[in-house]
Amino acid sequence: MSRIKILYILTFIVAFCSIVYELILGQALSLFLGNTILRFSVTIGVYMFAMGIGAMLVEGKIIKKRIFYFIFIEMLLVLIGGFSPILLFFAQFVLGGGFLFLLFALILIFSIGVLTGFEIPLLMELFKDETKDGNSEGKVLGVDYLGAFMGSIVFAIFFYPKFGLLQTTFTIALLNCLVGIFFYLKWSKKEKWSGGEKILKNIFKTQIVFLVVLAGALVVSGNLTESLVGLYLK
Repeated sequence: MSRIKILYILTFIVAFCSIVYELILGQALSLFLGNTILRFSVTIGVYMFAMGIGAMLVEGKIIKKRIFYFIFIEMLLVLIGGFSPILLFFAQFVLGGGFLFLLFALILIFSIGVLTGFEIPLLMELFKDETKDGNSEGKVLGVDYLGAFMGSIVFAIFFYPKFGLLQTTFTIALLNCLVGIFFYLKWSKKEKWSGGEKILKNIFKTQIVFLVVLAGALVVSGNLTESLVGLYLK
């Protein structure tokens, strides 16, 4: 399979994962605080705003080291998005359901949005590296929007009804982690700057650790859900 086709697939997957992370946070907030329409509206609104901020910040050395930053961003998304429901449960236990808890949740939502906003310009630059197609930016956006659409639909009609929050989150984070690992294996050798190879290798090792942890968390997700619900009820 050509690198272009692989990039299209990765673009679809990362958009799919990002929107599901946000929908998970919106659903978690509605469970904690009620008023589902308000929680989802605020979540998606903040997410879109943060994506715009992230896209505007991608310039200079970030563009020049696009392979490194893309892999690094995928690692951060796995870390923040993959453990976001657990972080919310503990935040609710420590902070209660007041303003500080809501602020913490908004920070999670905003962080994922900014990181997602970073992805799109970086993917566009990666496409430019692989092709001379002048319409690559439009195609990247089209695939990204399609991934977000499919993520929304699959979360609503399959993931959440069948698996619930934690199992869905760990599954999506595993998928996101595999994207980062695959991208490292396929593109890391093209990133040539002093110290870059060592840093990328350390990120790759971290992603492997995340993969193992997430796989283990997925296996015990049922028991973990019961423990967190018990913590919430206290």
